[in-house]
Amino acid sequence: MKVSRKTIDLPLAMRAGEAERIVQAYHVLPGLYAHRGGFNDRVWMLSNHSGHSLSCSSDTLKECRRIALIAQDLHPIDWTQEADSIDAAIGGLWVKA
Repeated sequence: MKVSRKTIDLPLAMRAGEAERIVQAYHVLPGLYAHRGGFNDRVWMLSNHSGHSLSCSSDTLKECRRIALIAQDLHPIDWTQEADSIDAAIGGLWVKA
């Protein structure tokens, strides 16, 4: 994974049969990144370090970070762990928040 001062090259987890996409992602929380280029190149999205996207999209990077910080305060999650290790119930609450 290429790392610069502001962004990383984040490979997105794609569905079977889809070509891999690598996006420029900005650090939001440890293990959580904001990026464009998921299913819609015009909105900002959140993905964990494994490239799994969350149900969050916003018009600006600043708004995307704000949403992530509010949700993290309500339902703390350690985003540095593997995606399979994140409790689905807590993850669901985080996404709803």
